Amino acid sequence: MELLDLTVLYIEDDDMTRESLTYYLKKRVRNIYPAATGKAALQSYETYNPDILIVDLLLPDISGIEVIKTIRKRNARCRILVTSSLDDTETILSSVEAGIDDYIVKPIDPAVLMKKLNDMTRTYEQLTGTSEQAILASVDKVNVEMAIRNSFIKLLKQSSGRGPRDANISWLGDKLVIAAYDTQTPMEKTLRKDIKNDAFIKQFRVLFYESLQRDIREIIESHTAMKCCLDSMNIDIQRQNDKLVYKILPDG
Repeated sequence: MELLDLTVLYIEDDDMTRESLTYYLKKRVRNIYPAATGKAALQSYETYNPDILIVDLLLPDISGIEVIKTIRKRNARCRILVTSSLDDTETILSSVEAGIDDYIVKPIDPAVLMKKLNDMTRTYEQLTGTSEQAILASVDKVNVEMAIRNSFIKLLKQSSGRGPRDANISWLGDKLVIAAYDTQTPMEKTLRKDIKNDAFIKQFRVLFYESLQRDIREIIESHTAMKCCLDSMNIDIQRQNDKLVYKILPDG
């Protein structure tokens, strides 16, 4: 199954944003149905039964959270992508509890959007035809990944004064991968004017993450209810991306 096989309901009250993204997705999905309000979105959902929802949280009538809760109660298979701002941490955590699958930063980067939608397509395919118990287990795992992501971003923002532009959490088997994007601080940006400083910046970031290891492990362990340890760390200064790999330890 591919993204072109699936239908999308896009809920956004800003006319320009909604029209622009609808036009962009028209040739990339089977059908896209735009809605400007929560009420219109719920009506469209009943009519079209979409496979994927893209939901803005701040709507003029019903909140995006309420739309998500209503749809999630009716359909565990539908994939839900929220659009909002990184600063809205509490609302994002509420949306995680409501049952979202992923989150994207505004303004929306088309490349990031397509990656997330394609990831959702694979998840949707895995859920199709499986038992409701398996579906709910997968949804719970996605919610755990999202909760870790939001707590991780909040920790970095509190510790360095600037969080990453975005982060992605992947929990596969006994490995949990945290990938942080655009992690450069203002000080590092100044230092990077001279490429000779890259080695120093990399060393600084390694020490920075090492100083946060207890906090990061607590975040992972509180959401997974399992012990973990750092397995590897990769700092890509040129791309401004950091990857931390944790090994989930067996019980006992």
